[in-house]
Amino acid sequence: MSINNEEITAYLKNSKSLVLATVNEAGEPDIRTLGGYGVSELEIYFATAKESSKAKQLKDKNDVAVLFQHENQVIPDFVNITLYGKAVLTGGEEFNTGKQLILNRRPQLSAGIDNLNIYRVKAERIKVLDFKASNPAERVRTLY
Repeated sequence: MSINNEEITAYLKNSKSLVLATVNEAGEPDIRTLGGYGVSELEIYFATAKESSKAKQLKDKNDVAVLFQHENQVIPDFVNITLYGKAVLTGGEEFNTGKQLILNRRPQLSAGIDNLNIYRVKAERIKVLDFKASNPAERVRTLY
């Protein structure tokens, strides 16, 4: 099975949450689930408190992995998608773009979103795990 950018974007938009992986001060992976995010094609915007551990980690090292996986999947049809890239702190018009995308998904965040950092991750590499492929060697594909 071949998946195109439009199908990837639709999968990302239809996910309830994402899992964000960063690197902590000791060089170890750190992961957490986020619901406050927005999608624009193959770019992800997410919000976090300015003094959060995420913000501190991203200031030091902005390499991230972002995993999307729909809930309640069964193995024959199981799919997940991971985007790899750099989380870039937004400002100005790009902040407003990210803010609007996030609020489109999670309007309940409107009260405090102006006081948060918003980051943009542009996919540099995408990994698709797709159990629908009959040949096990074709179940994991890397794009880009």
